[in-house]
Amino acid sequence: MAALGFEQPMPDILLDIKPGSCPNSVGVNSRGVLPVALLGSADFDVRDVDPDTLALEGAPVLRYRYNDVAAPCDGGCCMSDGHDGYDDLNLKFDTPSVLEAIEAADSAYEVELTLTGELYDGTMFEASDTIVLRGKPNWRWSRERAGEGRGKPGGRRN
Repeated sequence: MAALGFEQPMPDILLDIKPGSCPNSVGVNSRGVLPVALLGSADFDVRDVDPDTLALEGAPVLRYRYNDVAAPCDGGCCMSDGHDGYDDLNLKFDTPSVLEAIEAADSAYEVELTLTGELYDGTMFEASDTIVLRGKPNWRWSRERAGEGRGKPGGRRN
């Protein structure tokens, strides 16, 4: 009798935005980088991930490295339990690019962000975590990013 070949089920892939921070607060006018960790585990080796395929809400990775920065936790809590002995894939994203992609900075308080990517074997995956938006959008910076130039909304430019 021949053995039937079964694919291994994809393990849960966990994401931690702003490792070590709880809640994951992000300023709506932030111009910095957003740290994100794809968590390694006994069932998931982050070195199997092709970093060139990763995007957070469509925003590409700026840079990455491997080290243990976070551990998963059970049941709806922030992942701030520290190191767990497994390498994580630490990613940096341009915060304004991520906020622009979600187009939610004006209306939502909590926003789920999704990281998409592929393993080197071509298997596609996604993982999500939630951020808490802080502050009010800076109208001047928002207008400049939109290419509308300087000046108050409805105001006259000299």
